[in-house]
Amino acid sequence: TFNKKKIFSGNIDREEIKEKSKIYGFSTYSDYTHTKHGEKLATVKQHRNDLSHGNVSFAEIGKNVSYQDLENISLEVIAYLDAIANNIEHYINNNEYLEQ
Repeated sequence: TFNKKKIFSGNIDREEIKEKSKIYGFSTYSDYTHTKHGEKLATVKQHRNDLSHGNVSFAEIGKNVSYQDLENISLEVIAYLDAIANNIEHYINNNEYLEQ
């Protein structure tokens, strides 16, 4: 049976997405100029984990990051995840999983 927890945990990064794309066959293509191919996703994941486990404070993480940096990172990560979601939607809608 289908178990969504086996596909992705709450902590995904570019490498995990690449691994799953190799298994399932969906594309990881994204427009580098807008997404940087998810390069910042690992940093976001690490900071989220550190914050949630109390390893660092919001002040510690944010002290060396400007508002503009945060905005750029968020826009890149959102664009990357949106591109991956669109790729998966295309994969499903075009029955590409049947080719596997």
